[in-house]
Amino acid sequence: MNRFKKHFLAAFFTLCVMQLIAVIYMVAKYESVLLFGDVIILKAEPIDPYDPFRGRYITLNFEQRRININKHFNETSDFFITFNNEGKFAIIDDIFDVPPQDERPYLKVKGYVYVDGEISITYPFNRFYMQEDLAQYVDMRQWNFFNNNEVSVKIRVLNGKGVIENVVVGNVSISEFIKNQK
Repeated sequence: MNRFKKHFLAAFFTLCVMQLIAVIYMVAKYESVLLFGDVIILKAEPIDPYDPFRGRYITLNFEQRRININKHFNETSDFFITFNNEGKFAIIDDIFDVPPQDERPYLKVKGYVYVDGEISITYPFNRFYMQEDLAQYVDMRQWNFFNNNEVSVKIRVLNGKGVIENVVVGNVSISEFIKNQK
């Protein structure tokens, strides 16, 4: 019986350590993109739904969801897109079916190729979670809240992975914008 307890405790301890390592890895992967990733700013069209299980968030529809580049790809696939970041907002510069080999930042996305060659892009992120009180304010004024202001999303991209850093309304973060509106 004593030997069983020792093996059980050793297995339990090993399982706990493995779970802790998995959580640390997931957080570190996300944070490394925020710390070391290249900044890309995309123009967005936000919608503010409510999910009782996940809380308040803004659903982000990006302005550039479809592109037409003269390349032949499979019907549905993972793609890698690069951006031209010279203007106020980044625009999709090129699309590849393998990660690009040059130094440009790229983002891994899902895509569907239509018969006419147009590609519909699905970004790996489309939600920005907010504080409950700020999100309720946006929800009450949803339709006219963003109409007079330009909304963009500041993302960080590193090795094909993208993380939303902030949503920007005009020239300030969305949380500051809402606080100034109240």
